[in-house]
Amino acid sequence: MKSTRKVSKDLSFSYQGVTCQIETETPNRFTKTYVTILERPGKPILVERDGRSYAYKEWKKGFIEKPKILNAKELEATWATPKTKKPKRNHPWR
Repeated sequence: MKSTRKVSKDLSFSYQGVTCQIETETPNRFTKTYVTILERPGKPILVERDGRSYAYKEWKKGFIEKPKILNAKELEATWATPKTKKPKRNHPWR
């Protein structure tokens, strides 16, 4: 199975909830390019660009937690209230 992913500035891409980072000697050539991911049954994935395969390592594993959804009352209770500041004694507004 083939799929294409965009490589970020830090040479990372995400595939099936796993963030991977490409290990290469010429990192400047990979930024903001696309790589092809080849998934093979029973074997690890293969990362290719322009017909060459590259080594990678799993960088972060897991999923990102969704933020908690609050209703209006809960939101007001957790919202920070701004503090009023008094001008100093020698300030012209005073």
